[in-house]
Amino acid sequence: DRVVLIEAPRHLQLQRILARDGCSNATAEAILAAQLTRTQRLPMAQDVVINDADPEMVLGWAQQLQVRYRKLAGQR
Repeated sequence: DRVVLIEAPRHLQLQRILARDGCSNATAEAILAAQLTRTQRLPMAQDVVINDADPEMVLGWAQQLQVRYRKLAGQR
């Protein structure tokens, strides 16, 4: 099994929460505070996608991982 971590810089995480939920900055901060820290998450992942680019670039990286995972699955 493999774990892929989709990671974004904290300022983007805040922006995205605010845009998605329409909540206050304090609520968005609380949402992030309730999650594992980057330092806690990174050791759990074999692959990491940094989601700070335009959506088409991130999709391209995800598709590359899909190809890789399919190849790995075929090796079993």
